[in-house]
Amino acid sequence: MQLIDHYPPNWAVETGEMIEAWLAHAEQPSVYLLVDAAFRRDTLYSWIQSSWPAAEWRALYQDSPKTRREVLQVSPLLLRIGRDDPKWRGRLDTLAELTSGSPMVSMIVTSESLSALWERFYAFRLVSVQKTRYVLRLSDTRRLPQVIEMLTPQQCGHLMQHMLAWQYVGRDSAWYALELPSIPVDIPARFEEIQCNDGQTQALVSMNRIDALIDDLRRNETELYEAFEQPSQRHDWLVETINEVAESEYPAQVMHCLDKAAIQGLI
Repeated sequence: MQLIDHYPPNWAVETGEMIEAWLAHAEQPSVYLLVDAAFRRDTLYSWIQSSWPAAEWRALYQDSPKTRREVLQVSPLLLRIGRDDPKWRGRLDTLAELTSGSPMVSMIVTSESLSALWERFYAFRLVSVQKTRYVLRLSDTRRLPQVIEMLTPQQCGHLMQHMLAWQYVGRDSAWYALELPSIPVDIPARFEEIQCNDGQTQALVSMNRIDALIDDLRRNETELYEAFEQPSQRHDWLVETINEVAESEYPAQVMHCLDKAAIQGLI
């Protein structure tokens, strides 16, 4: 199922040029791709396992040698681009084919090693929400900017402490950059699991409301769902439409969408 716009034909070329520019940076940083295998669970993990250099990638959910394969197939994957690896561009072409249309790729430029970055992201896998543990899926690029906005300055500082850049593929398949922390904050030597406050809890609850509505239209209001050529157009129209009303229940939201679509001649 297509969730974001497909990449343009030159996506892999332009992404490769971005990577090359960072690899040539004076600070000699490492470049990583954070890829959410859950969106391509039948193909992506197997391809990474067979095609990416074994020492240059790691699954975020692989916390022991006995981690089950079905867990790894839905895990976020950290893939390092080797500066001296002549084959990374070819793998990028294949990765573009496998991930186009899904919100599953971001790029991290950092001074940290693969193991250090893995440990940093591992600390953010789960958050505590009203005494319940909740998966914080930073690898889903639909959620990523919302999650970063939800975090406190200290939490952002810990997550992005050594980064030079963190870019992600947006709903229109273009690259966007997250804003890195500009003010130094006190970082604890050992970071405890995030305990979400009331504001963060509400932000987590509401993050998925538009995508849930999109899925409801896909299943029950096919004509309106298919009225848009691109997923990004559908999303932007729904955001604008839902923000026009105070209704919080799905049936009322759907009815308002249908009324507006009829007025606009979409259905």
